[in-house]
Amino acid sequence: MGTDDRGAFRYANGVLTPFGSGEGLADPHVNAILADREGIFWFGTDTGLVKRGPSAFVTFDAADGFPEGPIFGMAEDKDHALWFTTADEGVVRRTAQGQTRRFTTADGLPAACGVPLVVPLHEPDTVYVFPLGGGAGRYPPDGKARVWRSRDAGETWEELGNLSEGGLPEAFYVGVM
Repeated sequence: MGTDDRGAFRYANGVLTPFGSGEGLADPHVNAILADREGIFWFGTDTGLVKRGPSAFVTFDAADGFPEGPIFGMAEDKDHALWFTTADEGVVRRTAQGQTRRFTTADGLPAACGVPLVVPLHEPDTVYVFPLGGGAGRYPPDGKARVWRSRDAGETWEELGNLSEGGLPEAFYVGVM
């Protein structure tokens, strides 16, 4: 489980194990955790992406194709590629071979942030995001709560319309308190 200011904790076999600065997790603000199919733990923190390898934590940065800001959503697809959503830097895909690509508004997304993120295992190369605008407001672009989908591993994106078109109900509203 991730925390807002104390790193993360793993509970297994009756033992609670902390992952914090003492264990090598540099940022104590953990927004998301993913255990991939290889058993590797990935942490989305306020300062970027961190992987818990066999013996140490590894932080990914701009040299690895990742933004150095918050990572919120994480999912693994059928081909073991990992997908990540960011606060203001779009959606990032990292293949099983370690190749990274970032998708932004230049690639057809309506906003730089896509939270949440869904990757259905039965649909190869398909990913769904719920884009939100940047800044403190985190609102759907143009005030329209819509799901966006890519069926070609992020090469193109399409807005799903209302519920009959695979999207959200027409009178769908999002609020944060």
